[in-house]
Amino acid sequence: MILVAKRRWVLAIAAIILAAIGSGLYWYLRSSPSPPPSEEPVAHPPLHGKKILIDVGHGGIDGGANTKDGTLEKTINLHVSLALKQAIEKRGGEVVVNRETDQDLSNLPPNDPRRYRTDLNNRIDWANQNKGDLLLSLHMNSSSSPNVRGAILLYHPQEPHTPQSKELALVLQKELNSFYSEQAKKGEVYRHQPVSGDYYVLEYTKLPSVIVEMGFITNDNDRTLFGQKNFQDAIAERIAEGVVRYFSKDPAQKTMTDELSTEEIPEILNVDSPMEPLTSTVSTNTSQGKKGKLAIIIDDFGNHASGVDRFFSINRPLTMAIMPFFEDSKELAARAYTLGFEVMVHMPMESNQVPVTWHGPRYIAKGMSHEDVKNILDDAKSIMPFAIGVNNHMGVGVSQDKTSARFTLEEIKKHQWIFVDSRTTDESVFPSLAKEVKVPFLQRNVFLDHNKDGSLEYVKQQLLEAGKMALQKGQAIAIGHVGGQGPYTAQAIQEMISPLEKMGVEFVFVSDLLNSP
Repeated sequence: MILVAKRRWVLAIAAIILAAIGSGLYWYLRSSPSPPPSEEPVAHPPLHGKKILIDVGHGGIDGGANTKDGTLEKTINLHVSLALKQAIEKRGGEVVVNRETDQDLSNLPPNDPRRYRTDLNNRIDWANQNKGDLLLSLHMNSSSSPNVRGAILLYHPQEPHTPQSKELALVLQKELNSFYSEQAKKGEVYRHQPVSGDYYVLEYTKLPSVIVEMGFITNDNDRTLFGQKNFQDAIAERIAEGVVRYFSKDPAQKTMTDELSTEEIPEILNVDSPMEPLTSTVSTNTSQGKKGKLAIIIDDFGNHASGVDRFFSINRPLTMAIMPFFEDSKELAARAYTLGFEVMVHMPMESNQVPVTWHGPRYIAKGMSHEDVKNILDDAKSIMPFAIGVNNHMGVGVSQDKTSARFTLEEIKKHQWIFVDSRTTDESVFPSLAKEVKVPFLQRNVFLDHNKDGSLEYVKQQLLEAGKMALQKGQAIAIGHVGGQGPYTAQAIQEMISPLEKMGVEFVFVSDLLNSP
């Protein structure tokens, strides 16, 4: 009994001790501060931490380009620069401008012969002292032709930041090409590409830098628009948006199909006028030497093929070959054109090696009458009136048949198109007939993704071969495809841009090859 009593007494004591410990622990935990809630990451505006320098072209006694009605380039440059400053600051960027009033930067009397060069040197010193992330130099362009309009980006090809400057120029060019397609409900819209040159200010600034020729002061439409505050604000917004895209790791491209319907395209674009000589008011020194020109055609757009947006995001000249008779053909053609790409009709032609269903809704068949060929190509023209020419989708049968090939080339000539032979057969009669019919003619040199392997490395190797051929012969044409292998092809092009350009390869539209020496 004594042993049992002692055991009960020990257990009671233990229970009391445990209760005391538990109570103390409870009150300790209640009195201890709770850990702070985990903080959500702060969402910064897109240009947070970026410093943008704006060089406001001309000023003071230097009016820049001018017109008989008294419009001065310096005034437009200043108004848009101040609007751009606000647009960039709204996106979180820091902005420094080198003038906010009508003044030059030389600080010399107007009759001092050193004034012009001193002004340029002071702009360079200002840019280098402010140490920004990039420099935008705003100007207006001029031309001997009053019809030329639109924005053109300029960059220097041989300075330490050329790769970044060129990429910035390409991104902004694409943005402003789309902007003009959106704004120009009437008149002419050109498919401009950035121009490299020995521009004095760009050569000596120690940061990525471009000249933005915002429009043509010699064009009535451009000049009228730039006199309107809402237009100045609108173009400033688009330049700022282009800067955001440049700093983005994956610069998605805005398309204009929401604002600009495909029905409007034929009405607002004058696509028959030739490009006229341009005159810039910025200082240059020397011209650039020859390079190997590489044109890449991307076939098989249409029928909701996959990978389209991957190609539309590439900031280099590409020629998009669109099959004309699918339900999305017209929209795709409009998107490609308003984004600044060149457009071709990818015309299905009969092949004797594949099922008929592979040709698509309508195609040029071997033995087809001249009238039927005419109707097909006329209808294709109505779907994409801005197309620069035709290349064949498949077409072994037609390529080997002189009658069908002749009918096709004769109708192509009537539309003032060029013809690119995809060379689906080595026995093509198109080369000899094109000379007879006098149709501008080119032919494919390399297929990028016509291989069962279809790997990324294979496509990159094919691009390298095309680049070497361009350097050896002066020019080359490579053809890739959307659809199954499209993602690999788009990725390969993106990854090979820098290596090919370092080799001396210049990416061009296929129509540019006709003007090569």
